[in-house]
Amino acid sequence: MESVNKIVVVLQQHDKDEAALERGLELSKRTGGHIVAYLRGAEQIEGVAMLKDPEKGPAIRAALETDKHAYIDQLIEKYNAKDVVTERVIDWEEHPFVGIIRTVLKHKADLVIKESRHHSRLKTLIFTPTDWHLLRKCPTPVWLTHGQTNAAPQRIVAAVSSVYVDEIYQKLDARVLAYTRFMAQCFDAEIKVVNAYSVVPLGISLDGTGIYQDEYLLDLEKQHHEQTVALAEKYGIASKCVETRNGETPHVIAEAAREFNADLVIVGTVARQGIA
Repeated sequence: MESVNKIVVVLQQHDKDEAALERGLELSKRTGGHIVAYLRGAEQIEGVAMLKDPEKGPAIRAALETDKHAYIDQLIEKYNAKDVVTERVIDWEEHPFVGIIRTVLKHKADLVIKESRHHSRLKTLIFTPTDWHLLRKCPTPVWLTHGQTNAAPQRIVAAVSSVYVDEIYQKLDARVLAYTRFMAQCFDAEIKVVNAYSVVPLGISLDGTGIYQDEYLLDLEKQHHEQTVALAEKYGIASKCVETRNGETPHVIAEAAREFNADLVIVGTVARQGIA
């Protein structure tokens, strides 16, 4: 990833600030990219169904179109973004993720930014079905965010699996680190590269617990760390920015992000060789 020329920003049209748009504008300042403002025409499936009424549908759609365009105009004025938000899409697709992906393909976008729900008590993101569909199927990186983090990330965590020999995993790690370096350069951010690994016991004792040897554990940790450092250095990331931890991947990534006070976590999936 060396450039972001076009960003699809998914707007929410709620009473709060548009967190996704704020991040899109911050990124565009640093890349010179343009924004495609995407907004749903009808928020609920019931609303989409009403549009199919041959008598009332056209009038309802026209009224909604006017409202949506007026909202985008307000945002452009609020953020002084006339030269950045150069295109807009009012989408009537029944399934939001389908409409977003079609917009990405049509406008040849490089990135999707979408706000996700934030649970104040859990202090975490709650992904919606649309979020999960985008993470699995969107052909571009997806940046899911909320209003509780910096619009311009200052600390970035990248999750890799450096010990895999399969080419598909190696390509995925390469994309994650290349994108991490690009984002860090854009925002002058600190980087933390994290590699999680699980230990397989050497045997099973009579009581059913695993048997581990200290030397074996130390060698395994050293092997993982050295391979992760070598991988990171290929992308100009210093060894001091690399951490290798024993544990389940989701827990390790969450723990590292919390300790590092990360504004952005970059991870990937081999399901589509994509990153999010």
